[in-house]
Amino acid sequence: MATTSNPTKRHRLPAALLAPLPPPIPTGRGSRSAADEIFTRYLEASLRIPELTLAGPQHPCRAPDVIDLEQLMLRDGASVHKLMRSAREFGAFRIRGHGVSDEVSRSLAREAERVSEVLKKKMKGVELHKEGGVTGEGAGWDKEEVMKICFKGRIRWGQHYVEAETYRNLRRAIGEVTSKLDVVAQEVSQVLSENLREQQPRERFEMEEPTLCVHRHVRDRHFEPSPNAQQYHRADEPFDYAFSIHLPIGEYSRFYLRTSRSPPYTFPASPGTVLVALGEPIEEWSDGDLKCASWEPMFGHGDHDHDHVQNDVDETFFSLEYKCSPPWLNRSRDTTQTVVSIHDQILIALFLACLIYSLPFLFSSGAAH
Repeated sequence: MATTSNPTKRHRLPAALLAPLPPPIPTGRGSRSAADEIFTRYLEASLRIPELTLAGPQHPCRAPDVIDLEQLMLRDGASVHKLMRSAREFGAFRIRGHGVSDEVSRSLAREAERVSEVLKKKMKGVELHKEGGVTGEGAGWDKEEVMKICFKGRIRWGQHYVEAETYRNLRRAIGEVTSKLDVVAQEVSQVLSENLREQQPRERFEMEEPTLCVHRHVRDRHFEPSPNAQQYHRADEPFDYAFSIHLPIGEYSRFYLRTSRSPPYTFPASPGTVLVALGEPIEEWSDGDLKCASWEPMFGHGDHDHDHVQNDVDETFFSLEYKCSPPWLNRSRDTTQTVVSIHDQILIALFLACLIYSLPFLFSSGAAH
């Protein structure tokens, strides 16, 4: 009988050609060799794990918008939109192209300081609180109110105490600065009245009782903004004006701003722009649509500038603050006007006429009874 081969039969390989089985997984039991300790010491000596820190919050820099005054005067749509958006979000905005040169602002601060020193010597250090005059040192060791000028009349308070040339220079600088800042206040007031209250007048008007303050700031490179910056700003004088226009003099300055309904923050400033902050009257007038803001100027060189660390400890900076209110805002807050339509007036007149004509009939019928 013939034999047939099975095709499914497998051929076995020699044991020498098979791969060795993997070693068993080591456990914690057992002894360690000297090579393990040498390798451990090598890893400890060679590995350098860097110190890792969490990155700070990557939020975009929040700052009030910068608006060109010329475009605002032309009622450019984008400029008006930025002004209203910044007023609603920050309660403040920045204006460039205001026309006050750094030379004029420095001249005003210099002459004001000179007049202030003369008046202090004449008055033997007594603070002055004269209407249309100056005041002495304000509250706070790092901020001094050099001069406060209320424009309720002609400026004559320093004429008898300082030299004629100094007095003329001061008056000239005051007139130039206030005329430029008054234009800024006029345009801002017009834009707000046109975009929020249609019934408010749109004609040109003069600001009521504006005030110009010259402040001296002592350099303190270790200054940290206080958490109650709003109360600090109000400690000297309540911000009862509609607008506070702040003009820094010099470089390396920042603003610490706190609005009525948001946390404080800082942003850079420059002599080329003025900060316009809205006061409580504007927030009340807009029924909360706009915010009011309080601020602190932060002067001094930044930490990146190491050349001034030893030389600028006693450095002094100046700033100008122009506060004013439009007359229509004061009238709207002080008096409540009730508007009666023509239809209601006619009905009231008819009712009074009928009452007058019916009075004789009523009296005659009463006498007959």
